[in-house]
Amino acid sequence: MSEYVYIFSYGSNTLLLRIKERVSSVQVVSKHELKNYQLAFNKQSIDGSTKANIVETGDPKDSVWGVVHKIKSEHKLVLDRYEALGMGYDQMTFNLKLSGSAQTIYAYMATEPQYLADGQPYNWYLSFVIEGAIENGFPEGYIKELRATRFQTDTNTQRRELNEAILERASVDLGWPPAISPTIL
Repeated sequence: MSEYVYIFSYGSNTLLLRIKERVSSVQVVSKHELKNYQLAFNKQSIDGSTKANIVETGDPKDSVWGVVHKIKSEHKLVLDRYEALGMGYDQMTFNLKLSGSAQTIYAYMATEPQYLADGQPYNWYLSFVIEGAIENGFPEGYIKELRATRFQTDTNTQRRELNEAILERASVDLGWPPAISPTIL
């Protein structure tokens, strides 16, 4: 097995500080537009919200922006646990040319009906996605669509404050206020 694996992050892990707190070996390789897919917040979470998911449409006009990360192979299992691989998300792969050679890129995708739901992400989760999009220079139109996403307030104070603290650290690191201000909580 190779020393590193490549991951396509499109949800909360687009924010570097978020994924770095999960997998310390993470490195940003590039941003990437995945064609024939749409971003949806329809992956049911055990916390009562929904999380980001990519849905295959087959339409080349549809796309999801994300970040290709490189992590040590031994850390892939750690990220798999955070992403609930096999308990909500499945793993998909695609090939992408990086530094002149084709690489296998892994992404998490929920497809099983029991893990899909109409719902809304928590405000802090959506902020991770928006901040990650800004941090990585995704197109303004894409960021505008993210900002228009309906969300719900997390009533679990401990969980909300823990995630807001990560956003606050990221906003200090990045030099801008969080995308969804805690004042609207």
